[in-house]
Amino acid sequence: MDDNTFQFIFGESKLYSDLKKGVKKAFESLKNLLKEDLNKLRYEIQLVNSNFLKEAHDEHSVDLLKKLLIPRENDEDLNIDHSFGIFLGFDVEITDDERKLNNADFRETIYEKVENAVRAILPTINDHIKQDDFRGYSFYIYIVPFSELKKQRKKMIAELKK
Repeated sequence: MDDNTFQFIFGESKLYSDLKKGVKKAFESLKNLLKEDLNKLRYEIQLVNSNFLKEAHDEHSVDLLKKLLIPRENDEDLNIDHSFGIFLGFDVEITDDERKLNNADFRETIYEKVENAVRAILPTINDHIKQDDFRGYSFYIYIVPFSELKKQRKKMIAELKK
């Protein structure tokens, strides 16, 4: 990317015990964002505009952010590409026997479970990306395993509400 090209990355996060369900729900949300098109995109950009500009402290950053978020006719030298970031959390079940393993064996066992889950879901992710709605967009996908996801989700929400 050159100095005049920027990406707006619209994010979606899903925390489902079942990784496949999380993928499906994330792409449904992104598809809805695209269907509602300009109104939804403008709303998302306005959210960034109203909050992010408050946190930029130096004048150069503020000017650049304004050019990106509030384009004017004479800003023709800026290229803004839209892309998507997806955060997927899923549950990795840990058996009582696995909990009794030594650290090295436990790490290897869990790593293998996570790797298998991710490899198994890649064709589904690729199928979604290949749909007409998503052609031409870049995707950044992060898959994070959790143990006892329901408990972890409750803790995260509680922390966010503080």
